[in-house]
Amino acid sequence: LHDALPICRRFAVLCAALISAEMTVARAATIPVTSTADLGSGSLRDAMRLAQDGDIIDATGVSGIITLLSGELLITNSVNIIGPGPGLLAIDGHASNRVFEITQNLNVTISGLTISNGVATVYPAPGYEGGGVFNSHTTLTISNCVLTGNSAYFGGGLFNDQSVVTLTRSTITGNSTSEGGGGIFNDRSTLFVDTSLICSNSGMFNGGGLYNSSFDMGSSSLVVAVNMTLCANSAGGGGIVAGASGGGIFNSGFYGQARLQIFNSTICDNTTDGDGDNISGERNTGSLEIGSTILRAPLPGQNIAGVGTVVSSGYNLSTDGSGPNDGVTDLLNTDPLLGPLQNNGEIGR
Repeated sequence: LHDALPICRRFAVLCAALISAEMTVARAATIPVTSTADLGSGSLRDAMRLAQDGDIIDATGVSGIITLLSGELLITNSVNIIGPGPGLLAIDGHASNRVFEITQNLNVTISGLTISNGVATVYPAPGYEGGGVFNSHTTLTISNCVLTGNSAYFGGGLFNDQSVVTLTRSTITGNSTSEGGGGIFNDRSTLFVDTSLICSNSGMFNGGGLYNSSFDMGSSSLVVAVNMTLCANSAGGGGIVAGASGGGIFNSGFYGQARLQIFNSTICDNTTDGDGDNISGERNTGSLEIGSTILRAPLPGQNIAGVGTVVSSGYNLSTDGSGPNDGVTDLLNTDPLLGPLQNNGEIGR
């Protein structure tokens, strides 16, 4: 009998755990958003207040603009926020506060929304990162969204801090910073970009489109981009800031590892006052692996500068000698009339 007691206790604990898990699964609910008001019953803010881990916040039934007059939206639970589509519903920061802040240790999905006019520019006070979305120590998926017209000191549209983020079928455009990472600032994080557009963003200093950085010794930051279009971003403020670089991407591995992996993408017409109109790095640190990608720098610009190690996976097309060159499948086309699109069938083979 005495030998059986520990087994009975363990069985009881196991049953209690299974019951608790079933209750957790059963608790997941769908909370509808029925109003575009900032506050009150049916509002997005109220739905977020009611939500628990695993819940779906369903805003597919409303359209228009939700203007945030009462501050940013703080996400404190692992939720799935679903909108009707970025052309139908916008969450607007009213040019006075950030739009979304996501707290630590969560798993969050945001889809079908425009995230616009968020502001996070007060430096060095807290809250100067990520005008559209700021997330720290999270797993975040942004799908079928548009982030536009947001501004910050770092990361105008999106700021990732020690997180794992997937950006898919989305557009980052018209965002700006008073320092770096006009579209996205990726710090000590892993960012997956899939079938997305990053265009017409600006940074006063480095990384008009995207800034990938490891700010701490021993840290690591990785961007993996597939089917990405990164065009017409700018860094440098038209000569206001000397030494600005990386109109498209700035990859800083000065303190830790900073890696870029870019495949089947188009990187074109980004500009900077300094080096590397399309892709630049810091003191030849960091690394870039690139394949099946078109690189077009504006004349007399430069596609890649100071990135450190560049590894070609082949079938790239570049408008200058700074691009990748595997000696076999990578092509060079310097004819400004033809541009980089005459790839003779090599790209994406």
